[in-house]
Order: sequence, then structure tokens, then C-alpha cells
Amino acid sequence: MENEIKRTKTAEPEAAPKPAKKSRFSARDVDKALRFVLFLTGIGLVYIWNSSHAQKQVRTMDALTKEIHEMKSEYTTLSAELSFGTRQSEIAQQVDTLGLKQLKIAPYKLEIGRD
Repeated sequence: MENEIKRTKTAEPEAAPKPAKKSRFSARDVDKALRFVLFLTGIGLVYIWNSSHAQKQVRTMDALTKEIHEMKSEYTTLSAELSFGTRQSEIAQQVDTLGLKQLKIAPYKLEIGRD
């Protein structure tokens, strides 16, 4: 063991203290980025509200279109019933129950002579 070479630690020179690591972003850059993110968030919220509002209007328009269609068909039905009910033959049947009869001869005009 005597022949063995003893290895000793050699004194390494002390390294100089490392300078503080610089941040990649400065406070100004972070402020700009934050403002931009808030701006995009605001635009996103407006976009979401706008699409929701448009969908609500479309649903309202669909409901009103259905209502108009129903009212139009009701108007057509009532108009047809009224037209059918005002025919001379229908009126004659309805007043026949009251004891009134339709004239068989044409009506004539009475004239009074003025002397």
C-alpha cells in the first residue's frame, strides 16, 4: 500500500457567484400581454352573447311564423264557413225553421202615382 499513490483533492478555485438570472419577460411585457388577453376575453364574451342573442331571436321568429301560419289557416277556414253560410240556399234552409218561405215569383216594385 505504500506504493499506492494517494490521490488528494486538489483545491478548485472558487467560482464567482452567478449573476441573478434575467427574466425573459419584463414587467412591461407582462402588462402588455395581460391587456391583450383581457381584450381577447372581452371579444370572446361579446361573441358568445351575440350568438346566444341571435339564437333567441331565431327561436322567437320561428314561434311567430308558426303562429302566423295557424292564424292564416284559421282565417281561411272561417272565411270559407262564412262564405258557405251566406249562400242563398243555406239561408233558405236556416229561415225555413222559422216558418219563412222563399218567394217563387220575382219581387215587383210598387209605384204610387202622384197626381
